[in-house]
Amino acid sequence: MVRKLLFVLLGVCCIAGIGAGVFVYRAQSVKSEFVGERLFHIDERENVFSVAKRLESEHLVVSEWYFLWSAWRGGLRGKIHAGDFVIPGKLTSADVATIFLVNDGKPKEITLTFPEGWTAKQMAARLSANGFDGDGFLALVMKPLPEWREKYPILASLPDGASLEGFLFPDTYTFLLSATPEDIIPKMLRNFEMRFTSDMREEAARQGKSVFQIVTMASIVEREIGTAKQSAEDIARERGMVSDLFWRRLADGHALESDATVQYARGGEAKVQHSAEDIAVDSPYNTYANKGLPPGPISNPGLVSLRATLFPIANDYYFFLNNPQTGQTFFSKTFEEHVRNKAANGL
Repeated sequence: MVRKLLFVLLGVCCIAGIGAGVFVYRAQSVKSEFVGERLFHIDERENVFSVAKRLESEHLVVSEWYFLWSAWRGGLRGKIHAGDFVIPGKLTSADVATIFLVNDGKPKEITLTFPEGWTAKQMAARLSANGFDGDGFLALVMKPLPEWREKYPILASLPDGASLEGFLFPDTYTFLLSATPEDIIPKMLRNFEMRFTSDMREEAARQGKSVFQIVTMASIVEREIGTAKQSAEDIARERGMVSDLFWRRLADGHALESDATVQYARGGEAKVQHSAEDIAVDSPYNTYANKGLPPGPISNPGLVSLRATLFPIANDYYFFLNNPQTGQTFFSKTFEEHVRNKAANGL
């Protein structure tokens, strides 16, 4: 009797062992049928068990139980991070679990850099190239949500109908793959709010200028003085001098005559030197044809240009030109001297 019982127990153990072996084998070898890649979103309220059920129902794994075993074996239990994960096709349940394990259960993110002086249009193009809604981003920049003006004090001086051009702080950002324009733009506005400090706002008010005016001028200064082959000290100094020159032109009732505004008016077309036809373009952003500041910023300036605009470096020059090949800026006191500088630089 005892011998029979032992044989039965041994048989049960063998069957269980074979079953477990088959289970492990299938978890590690049987692949899903779908081809390509799929973006899998995990809600904050979900756990590894609800995720396993959805993975099976969406045919991303063969079995939720194979996935759960693989996740448990790797140490992923209970709570799982919310966000987006890219899951390729033709993976085993163990392979899919590894995607979460390698990232420590963290969602897929993308880091993007937006250089200083870029326009909203350029930012939108970079977003689109990386899988985000660039068109939606640009549309929302051009027509911001009304509540943003109240939420972000930095926008208090924004005229009615104005876009957010100039206030999208250029920097390196990390976004979830699921980020929408409504997620991306506030992140840039918060960054601007932090960088443009209360001391800077008080200085603008002391000078009798609005934040919008400062940002508009800074956007021009940013585009006029590039960063090619220049040290950080030279860039800051030259932008401070150009800022002083432009503010004095405004005070004198003289047109700014900024080539950067003409470039913006012409749709961003870059030229070493604008022709007479170019500077005759019919646009309120043409500061050759129109006195005063343009209707709004022409780019999104960085902190150096914002500070240069707020704290200009006093000088007695009235003209300048920037050689785009060398990055060097040449200042002059008279128009005749300015013409000679242009000829000497082949401009």
